[in-house]
Amino acid sequence: MAVIILSLLLAVGIWADHIPLKHLHDNRKFVREKQLSLKTNQGDIEIENESAILVQPDQLSVVFFQDDSGNDNETDSFDWDVQLLLKDTQYEGEIRKKKTSVAEVKPHQESNGINIENDSVLLAGQLPVKTHGILIDDVYNKVHSGCQPPFQKIGNLCYFFSDKLLDFSGAKEYCESLSHEHISDITLAMLDYEEKEDLAILAAVAAKNTTFWFGGKTEDSIEWKWLDDRNINLQANFWHLTEPHEPKNKCTVAQVINYNIRRSYLFDYECGEAVNFICQTNICPKKFRLIGHHCYLLSAELGITPIPWQTARYYCQSLSVPMGYHADLAVLGLPDQDGYNLMNNLVTGYPHSFTWLGAFPENVCEFKWVDGRAFPKSPFYWHYTSPDCGCDNRVKLYHYAPTNRTYLIDFPGSDSHPFICQMFKDD
Repeated sequence: MAVIILSLLLAVGIWADHIPLKHLHDNRKFVREKQLSLKTNQGDIEIENESAILVQPDQLSVVFFQDDSGNDNETDSFDWDVQLLLKDTQYEGEIRKKKTSVAEVKPHQESNGINIENDSVLLAGQLPVKTHGILIDDVYNKVHSGCQPPFQKIGNLCYFFSDKLLDFSGAKEYCESLSHEHISDITLAMLDYEEKEDLAILAAVAAKNTTFWFGGKTEDSIEWKWLDDRNINLQANFWHLTEPHEPKNKCTVAQVINYNIRRSYLFDYECGEAVNFICQTNICPKKFRLIGHHCYLLSAELGITPIPWQTARYYCQSLSVPMGYHADLAVLGLPDQDGYNLMNNLVTGYPHSFTWLGAFPENVCEFKWVDGRAFPKSPFYWHYTSPDCGCDNRVKLYHYAPTNRTYLIDFPGSDSHPFICQMFKDD
């Protein structure tokens, strides 16, 4: 059994090649005893019962060294393919000091993996493992996922499945009480979004085979409403065939029905019953919204007064975003961005012709994005008259309404325009 005490922000699962003890980093001292502590620059790792768990500083490798004979024979060591998600940490993809999380690690024979107790999640071995009875195939979300544990990304939203038993009002208040710990508002889960979003969360409910409160209700009228005041679509197929059959003073639950295939549907339910519930929040923080795979803040959308480029950058950098992330003026050309369509999406529906982006000249006519990447010289981005190459120029989107096309141009940074902020993962 190994007790892990890791002070880190999050962990990414990778295949850990065997690392002989003598090849460990020089700043670590490994002593083989019945019980020992290994001090690293990521925190303390406590090791018991002749097992060790080691974390590399630049990439996460979790390597188990076990010697059943009680000696230091390295040939008896074994490795695991590990994905690690700790309850009290936030955001995947980085190793940072955050909180202390403790987990017990035991072999789990049925899945050839490792079972975790104390509400942490560990995937290990070459097969998925059971965590509290739930089979989890993948807990790693890409850099832009942004779901803070205990929330998990399902579709384009973040969900937390609670095992507490509360009535509808208690569940609603519990979810809302979590908002002070997060950047985004938190509510009971709701439906009536895009079809793929509804299907994703209902499939997750079916997999858990449990009844959960959802954030819909009707009071003294026959009108069903979600907690965000949207009307519930009574013709939607997420309702069970017979539902809703009570017109007043009911709330919504998702229950699992098994007609050869296990599926979950909405039912009306007595609001005073105690059942489990699902909390929901956005991937993006308040004021930001998801466009493609990234979170953006559009100043024109919020009615912010146009400002110069440097002031706009200060504004973006001052925004509250989850730990492990930062905000800056928006960039283009990332691997998961559809550049030209994104340019149009960022300006569509707003009357302004110009919008600041995060690019500036490092040398004469050599532009860089604020994330340090070189700026594309392709005419696909630039307007045919640009760049002008003024030393004080900064880059902005230029939307030409008559043809509904969007270009990049450079203009003096002292000009005042709307701007676009973007959330980035820290290096």
